Amino acid sequence: MDRCAGRNVLVVAAFFCALHPGAPAEDATRLNSTTFRHVLASHGDILEAVRQVQSRQRPRALLSSTGAFPAHQQPENGGVSIPAEVFQASLQVLKIQRQKRDAKTTEPLQWDDVELMAQWSGCSSAPPPLRCQHSDLDKYRSISGICNNRENPLWGAASMPLVRWLPAEYEDGQREPKGWNRGRLYNGVPLPSVTEVSRRIVRSTEAADVDIYSHMLVEWGQFIDHDISFTPQSSATDCLTTCTNIRLCFPIQTGVSLLHQQLTGDAQGCLPFFRSVAACSLSLWPDVEQVLQRQQINTVTSFMDASQIYGSTAEVQFSLRDLAGLNGKLVINSKFRDPNGRDFLPPVGKRSRCRQSPEGERVECFHAGDSRANEGLHLASLHTLFHREHNRIAAALKGMNDHWSPEMIYQETRRIIAALLQVRGLGLLETAPGGWLCHRGGHRELFCSDPSGMEEDTGSY
Repeated sequence: MDRCAGRNVLVVAAFFCALHPGAPAEDATRLNSTTFRHVLASHGDILEAVRQVQSRQRPRALLSSTGAFPAHQQPENGGVSIPAEVFQASLQVLKIQRQKRDAKTTEPLQWDDVELMAQWSGCSSAPPPLRCQHSDLDKYRSISGICNNRENPLWGAASMPLVRWLPAEYEDGQREPKGWNRGRLYNGVPLPSVTEVSRRIVRSTEAADVDIYSHMLVEWGQFIDHDISFTPQSSATDCLTTCTNIRLCFPIQTGVSLLHQQLTGDAQGCLPFFRSVAACSLSLWPDVEQVLQRQQINTVTSFMDASQIYGSTAEVQFSLRDLAGLNGKLVINSKFRDPNGRDFLPPVGKRSRCRQSPEGERVECFHAGDSRANEGLHLASLHTLFHREHNRIAAALKGMNDHWSPEMIYQETRRIIAALLQVRGLGLLETAPGGWLCHRGGHRELFCSDPSGMEEDTGSY
């Protein structure tokens, strides 16, 4: 059995346990590895079919929510998502299975059960122990955020679960977001349509013009947000062809009339919506109830460290560096420049989904530290500006310090760019109340607060 098949074992096993009551089961509320082995022996052909479906690339339409924002389905570290989705699917199937065997059971799962599911789904029950090495590069932030805090090496690191400051509010207590079960009442009334809420806010006559800010405030805010948070959408299920809340699909109902559907061709009457990728780190939560709740991840560092420019993984970082030039610079577009001869961002290394001119030659999406750089001209412009600024500063540092290595030039320039972002980005935080600090007065190193991104402050569904 290969690795991909192993990841899907529990989903298939639990599914067929529910359909085939003849499988051995000594306890109606406890799992049993013997049950899994029995099912696998009986349904190996089904398992192979599931493996092939999981590994197949799904085509997606160009005109869709994911067509407009394809970068949201491209997590910088996609390897963490498949086991997490298998684990979540396993929990749901297991829940149905237990209710079939004993409709009145309310006993929570035991840690042994959860660890068994983690083993079968591919979710690690505990991350490997970390040892922060001491080297000459210790004065620079790691690209992944790991070991930026030596006492808590994973705080704020990339591809770690978001933290919760408030309890989760799932409709079923574990995975179904509010509005999942249509017709459910809150305070005696159903939740309004999100499209109707948006329409009422947009047409509000109470909105006042503010003449002291330009729209650059919004663009800069989004650019800074992309430095500290990225909760990608799941791509494990194709949600473009359904208006039903199922698995990872949570479509937005447009509430359009039949006449409107006929005139516009919108036969579905909904907008596709993909739920966020689930987290897969069991050891980070203290009790089974939190483990069983669907948690989300942040695939970029939570630090304001210019990760949207340099990336949050070593792979992305090195793909952006001009290693051949031995000058500490970032790689540039070798084919196109602006009319004044200034550099553009490099293209991605494969065929991309950016729109093309029918008359012109093909131009791929830009390659940056964050895949969302191509969402709009404002983001692409800011990424281009800081890409050029890195290379300008690197050239200046090399001229002043000819004895510096390319690595030192790169790291020093990266640190300067991050400082520029912090000076501008942290201005909004100067009015934060002193109660947020760990210790009043000296503030003692400020190492006691977890800087990881919050569920409540990101698009996690």
